[in-house]
Amino acid sequence: MHLPDKRTTLRRISALLLAGFALWFGGSWKGAPCPGDRLLAALGLPAWSVGPGEGLHLPVLLSLVLLAVASRIWPPSPNGRGVQLWVPALILLVLLGMLLPA
Repeated sequence: MHLPDKRTTLRRISALLLAGFALWFGGSWKGAPCPGDRLLAALGLPAWSVGPGEGLHLPVLLSLVLLAVASRIWPPSPNGRGVQLWVPALILLVLLGMLLPA
């Protein structure tokens, strides 16, 4: 059995933490505003591109960017596919969640 080296383990942990932060930052549960809304408001930045409740929801857009970065940080697997299989599926699920009515 091949054990990953420290650098590979560090990259995996970093990618998982970044993906977890992205889901937390852009996710909304039980009708409450997502943490990204509150964080952007605390920084004096708008959470929506046009106005409250209109346009692009910027925390979700930032979350998708962070998920893409996390997928690039994840080290490739020995068979060469690595994370390329599950990250597009996860991003698709997030996009479907944005498009489907609550």
